[in-house]
Amino acid sequence: MQPLLQQRARLGIEARFHFLGFRKSTPELYRSFDVFVSSSRTEGLSLAFLEAMATGRPVVATRSGGAQEVVEPEESGVLVPIENPQALAAALQRVLEDAPLRARLGAAARRRVAESFSLDALIDQYEALYRRLLSRA
Repeated sequence: MQPLLQQRARLGIEARFHFLGFRKSTPELYRSFDVFVSSSRTEGLSLAFLEAMATGRPVVATRSGGAQEVVEPEESGVLVPIENPQALAAALQRVLEDAPLRARLGAAARRRVAESFSLDALIDQYEALYRRLLSRA
C-alpha cells in the first residue's frame, strides 16, 4: 500500500483520491464517486458495476469479463485492455476531464441497468426464456 500512497502524493491528488478499503455498497457511497474504476485482470459480473451504474456513474474498466457484459464501450463507460495501466490511466483522465462526456456516460449507464438488469427486466427475460422453452416442448 505504501507505494500507492507515495504515488498519490507525487501526483498531488491526496485530496481527491482515496483508498477506502472495504466498504458496504450503498448508493450514497457510489454517488460520491465521479467515476467507477475497475482494473481487474479477471472479473465476473460484479454487483459493484451494476450498483455504480444504477447511480449514474460512468465506468472505466478493463475488458475483464463481467465489465464487457455490462458496459457498452463509449456509451455507458470506457473499456481498456487488461494489464495496460497506461490505457486505464488515459481513459480515466479523459472521463474525469470531460464533464459532458462523464454526464453522458453516467446517464447511459443508469439507463442500461434499468433496461437490462433491473428486477422487472430480469423477470421479463426469464418469462421470455420460459415461453421459448415451452413452445419447443
